[in-house]
Amino acid sequence: MRWVIKQEDLDRVKEEHGNAQSIVGYADEHKLLTIPIPKMYAILLDDNELKLVQLNMNMEVKNIDTIPISSIDAIKISGAVVKKVVVTTKDTKVKLAVKTLAVGIQKAQKEMIEKLGSLVK
Repeated sequence: MRWVIKQEDLDRVKEEHGNAQSIVGYADEHKLLTIPIPKMYAILLDDNELKLVQLNMNMEVKNIDTIPISSIDAIKISGAVVKKVVVTTKDTKVKLAVKTLAVGIQKAQKEMIEKLGSLVK
């Protein structure tokens, strides 16, 4: 059981579930209390869709949720070090916590936040 996500894990998820234009990053489910442990996601983002690839503690794929970009009503990004990202669609609201200073994956995190920021309506 691992607690640390590495760039190799993100690259593997991108290779298996993304395409060449996909941007990949990591986020936890945003919760006020961390009991039980928040869900862990690899986020795949391209021009057409946002994929939330849920990972288990061994960094293996557990579930995949796909949100078409056209169905996103709003994206709100707030916070300094840990960015809270709220993606709102007609049917659901997804709250994520993106750690921008995560060791080893800072570049991927920054690219993902910039891409999400460009989608803000």
